[in-house]
Parts: sequence; structure tokens; C-alpha cells
Amino acid sequence: MQRDREKSLVDVERWIKDGKMFLEDEKYKESLKNYEEAIKKEENNAEALFGKGLALYKLREYKRAIKALEKASKMDNAFSEQIEQFPSAYTQFMVALDFGIGPSYEVVIVGTSDAGDTIAMLSALRTSFTPNKVVILRPSEKTSRQSATR
Repeated sequence: MQRDREKSLVDVERWIKDGKMFLEDEKYKESLKNYEEAIKKEENNAEALFGKGLALYKLREYKRAIKALEKASKMDNAFSEQIEQFPSAYTQFMVALDFGIGPSYEVVIVGTSDAGDTIAMLSALRTSFTPNKVVILRPSEKTSRQSATR
């Protein structure tokens, strides 16, 4: 009986480790499968539930992600008080967590602000929701301050 329990714990650890690896490799479906296998063996494992929540979030299954993360927080009690006190901050936490885990995208556009190609690039970047996107516009025209000093 003890030996079966030890083997089960080793399996859970392996599923979680593989889930993390797939999450880092941006293979979110595979990551989710691994975390779900770990949860089958140990349904209240906070680490597996948290990983499942992250994988679901990356797959844009937000309702299921929140459900898994809430269950993880109840198991772990790490953030449950804060979530209850500041529920709107929880969503911002999720965005920050997603940005931190990555990948994130950085785009720098250099050009004249009112040029057609600059406007087209900015418009193209706004067509889809990409929460981990940082866009910097570096206008090539001189600003009034630069003109005044010359």
C-alpha cells in the first residue's frame, strides 16, 4: 500500500514536470494533458491545478483557467485572501503572470508619424488581441523641442 502511494507521487511529480516543460515550450495542449493526468492521480494538488490554470489561460479558455486557479488557491491558500479582498486585481495579476511567463513581443516602429506605411503598421498591430505586446513608436521627424535647440 505504501509502495503504491510512493509510485503515485512519483507519477504526479513526473506529470507536473512534463507539464511545466510543455508550458515553457509553448505546447499548451500537451501541457494541459500532463497537468490533468497529475490531477487524476491527486485531485487537490495545488501545483498541478495552478499549471492547468496557466495552460488553459494560454489556450484562451479563460473561464476554465479561472476555475482551476481558484481551486489551486483554495488548496494552497497562497492568494485566496487577496483574491477575495481585491477580485479586480486578480485579473491584472493573471495578465502580469502571462506577461512574465511569456513569450512577449516587442515591436519598434521608426518612421514619420503621419506617413501611410507607419499608420498601416500601427493599424496591423491593433487588429488582434495580443496581451504580451509592447509597441514603441519612434517618430523620425524632429520635435519642436529639437528644432528649437538647433
